[in-house]
Amino acid sequence: MDRYMISRFDEKNPFDALRAEDLGEELYEFYEPLEELMRKVSGVDTIGSRPVFLIGGRGTGKTMVLKFLSLEMQLKDFIKNTLKQNKSIEELSREEMKAFLDGKKFVGIYLRFKTGEYGSLKGEIAPFFEAYLSMKIAEQLFNSLQIFKSSGIISSEQEIEIVEYFIHQIKTPNTKIENSFDGALKLIKENIIPLFETIVEKSSYYSLEEIKKDFIVPIIIPRNIIFGLSDLIFTELNFLRGKNLFILLDEMEFLNDYQNRCIGQLIKDSDETSVIFKVGSRYMPNVIYVGESDEVLQETHDFRKIEIADALNAAHSGRKEGYSKLIKNILNKRLAKSNYFMNK
Repeated sequence: MDRYMISRFDEKNPFDALRAEDLGEELYEFYEPLEELMRKVSGVDTIGSRPVFLIGGRGTGKTMVLKFLSLEMQLKDFIKNTLKQNKSIEELSREEMKAFLDGKKFVGIYLRFKTGEYGSLKGEIAPFFEAYLSMKIAEQLFNSLQIFKSSGIISSEQEIEIVEYFIHQIKTPNTKIENSFDGALKLIKENIIPLFETIVEKSSYYSLEEIKKDFIVPIIIPRNIIFGLSDLIFTELNFLRGKNLFILLDEMEFLNDYQNRCIGQLIKDSDETSVIFKVGSRYMPNVIYVGESDEVLQETHDFRKIEIADALNAAHSGRKEGYSKLIKNILNKRLAKSNYFMNK
């Protein structure tokens, strides 16, 4: 078996071994153009993009669509189809990066709610969910800033201003770091996220009071990180001014009621900010509550729901041959990546 095959391989379901969520930048190799669906999800054909719930069962392509809206996949597409070159994202020049951004109305960052990752954030430690999520979002934001910095379009003064704002939203004795994107990422990856993960692990047999005695729990202002940091970045950096940040959240079905309410509150609070949520889920919740209130989000005023199967069927209505070709291309691209299937 090659590196694409995994231990839980089931011969009756070979694509289990080649799931989109398990692939990093290699995902681009399997992408098939779905322009109409992409336009619907991104909202670039409408005046003022809005939050979207992309609904579909397992294997319908939610992850493919959401990941392709992320900065890394968009840049890969730009390099291949616009520049007609074969180079890495880090090799893009200042002029090439500006050309890419001039043609974009958004920058996307992708996060996936993995099975069980947030499941233990309940009871008295439930409020940690929003802080933990804000750190995951900040991590992806700084990863994107690193990509922009590599092309030379961010000044050292802008870098310092952004990092200093971020640090001011975290109250802990250990937040003295180098004022650089590298320093912010190191703090998030090596200190804050592992600390949250340890607290979650301990919470199964420790009380919150005991946890606070044994750990310096950081005081984080999640809304200022999710919205304030994003608005600062998309205001202070000229090349992002007037664009939107797409926060692409995948597999919302793994969240509990409290966490769903947090997402509902974030979607409501994102109004009149640079942030727009695009959420993937296997099913649409019956009601999306806003925080602890009885208020609910409603379609079409607060968000747009897109059933991925319906959207694909509509896009290929009356063209069964074209639709079959699309599906075959996607399946064959994936299978061709595994030596196991080459003789099948």
